[in-house]
Amino acid sequence: VFADDKPEFVLSSVHLDVNDGGKLVPEIAVNSDGTWRKATLKDVWAGQEFELFDQTKDPILQRKVIVNSLNSGYCAGCDAKDNLIRSGYYWGIYKAKQQFRNVGLGKEIKPKYFMNKTALKILSDKKKSINGRLQDVIREDWKKIHREFPKLRTSNIFDFMIGDINGDQKNDYILLLSDMEHVKGAAVFIYFSNGRNYGMVPINFWKDASFSTSWPRLFFMMDFNGDGTKEIVITDADSDSNYPSIYGWFRDSKTFRTLYNGKEPLCAW
Repeated sequence: VFADDKPEFVLSSVHLDVNDGGKLVPEIAVNSDGTWRKATLKDVWAGQEFELFDQTKDPILQRKVIVNSLNSGYCAGCDAKDNLIRSGYYWGIYKAKQQFRNVGLGKEIKPKYFMNKTALKILSDKKKSINGRLQDVIREDWKKIHREFPKLRTSNIFDFMIGDINGDQKNDYILLLSDMEHVKGAAVFIYFSNGRNYGMVPINFWKDASFSTSWPRLFFMMDFNGDGTKEIVITDADSDSNYPSIYGWFRDSKTFRTLYNGKEPLCAW
């Protein structure tokens, strides 16, 4: 049985159990023209192969599974009855081919190269922990950051990721700033390397961000479309409903663009 709409890519939430097998819920899909959209069960079919990754910032491939059944309108079954998988939560990825084109939505977000020399020196200081160095950089650049996010009331780093987003073999830094005590908002931005300098790329701001549950549920980077650059996946911070957003780097224009801005929450097992 084949899907009504053959996608280039499907991102699925997955629950595996060694006794009951596994269930895959299609979450996000990519059309043949490179546009991202909400996935449906029509994007899944018997015999379809998914690669399973854990929910870490740098996801690690765990194994592959084959869809063996289509269930009650919102999920698919797969065979996971072996000793390699204990009960747990994963993300499944289907790709029709190694590489597909990304189509961005909304305005282009250009890096702003404004980091001062003091902040650059701090970031290159190997004597301090990376977390401490990043926090010092934020303090140095706080006025400029606050100019980009005027509703942000704190310079505290809640979480961060390090990785090569644009494929130039140099580390970039994705940071989440938030005031966990007073819950007045959180911001997500990138310190983007151009080899000699770093520029800030503002991505998002959440007003009244809530930390009553584990947040963010998703926060990772992965090269989905095989073009050598990593897409950024993050869920929102103003509720516990897990609305996902995906951002990508476009080499030709040297800008970030939104690939997907979810209007429906991810499935929560």
